[in-house]
Formats: sequence, C-alpha cells, structure tokens
Amino acid sequence: MTVSFRDLEFGQSYERPFLAKLWGYQSFHAISKGVITPANTKYIILFVTKDKQQALPQYNDYIDGNMLFWEGEEKHVSDKRVVEANKNQDETHLFYRDTHHSPFIYCL
Repeated sequence: MTVSFRDLEFGQSYERPFLAKLWGYQSFHAISKGVITPANTKYIILFVTKDKQQALPQYNDYIDGNMLFWEGEEKHVSDKRVVEANKNQDETHLFYRDTHHSPFIYCL
C-alpha cells in the first residue's frame, strides 16, 4: 500500500472510501479512526469532526482561524506521536469536517 498526498488538493473535500481506495486499503474501515499512522511511513493523518455522533466520545475539537484545537484520544494511544511529530520529522495531515457523515476538507 502506498499512501501519498500528491493527488490531493488543499481545501478540497474527500470522503473516506475515496481516500481508502486511493491509498490501497481494501475498505474505508481501515482509516475510520481519528488518528491514522500508516505502516512504514512518517505520516500522521488526523480525521477530525467538530460535531460528532451522539454515540461517540464528545471530544472538543474545532478550528479557530488557522489553529486546530484537538483533544487527544480517550486512551491517549497516539498522543505522544502527534506531540513529537516535529521532533521525529513526521508529516501531519489534517482532514476536517464540521458535521459527521459529511466529506472531510483536506486542510494541511
């Protein structure tokens, strides 16, 4: 599988099934979490939704101006890698949407 961002445009909307197919995943379920770190890459991919489904944890995530305010995962599994991204020379890519079940906007 090859995860690449060269065919994506900043500010454009994308849905998970399209991205999964583009990146060679068999199903969009492989990228259905909020933080994705594809194997053998230096990528951290954030899928952030401001207004989440009621059944999901209600993290207070939003964009204000050019700043992302993002609460780490409940179990904090990926928090350390995200915090240390610059130090470890990881590339962070953000896909953001205001409301669940709508396309994500590629922000960064």
